[in-house]
Amino acid sequence: MTNAPATRTTSRFGRARFGGGTPALVAATLLGGAAISSALGALYAALGEHGTQGDAWLRFTVMAVVTLPVAAALVWAASVDRSSLTDATERPEDSVESAWFDRAARGAFGDTFMTVGLAAAAFSITGLQVDTGLLLLGLATLIGIDVAVRYLLAKRADA
Repeated sequence: MTNAPATRTTSRFGRARFGGGTPALVAATLLGGAAISSALGALYAALGEHGTQGDAWLRFTVMAVVTLPVAAALVWAASVDRSSLTDATERPEDSVESAWFDRAARGAFGDTFMTVGLAAAAFSITGLQVDTGLLLLGLATLIGIDVAVRYLLAKRADA
């Protein structure tokens, strides 16, 4: 009598790490995402202007609806068993795409360090005042573009 290895069933959405199949994972994802987006909506409503009471529900609803897909995706990513996903790479950290991203991130870090240093020197010398939120948003955008361009260049170089 031989013991055949058990075959793992895979699906597009996978199985939950905590046990249960795809339905358990989908239910946990939706409930967890709804809880996170509702908490963000409540925080946003509470931090709004206190003079207008009717607007608080509007702020809550808009924030909860807008953040629900991202919150659900985060809960799913934290809850899914990778081995139960169809066509999932067995060891993604050893993939060529991971190497491309590592190269892009390392290069972008150097660019970011130089950009922040030069900007700090320029702002200190000129005394220029800039809105901090806009400055950080611009820096985050530049970092994202830098990583994306470096990733595509690494991909092209290895092709």
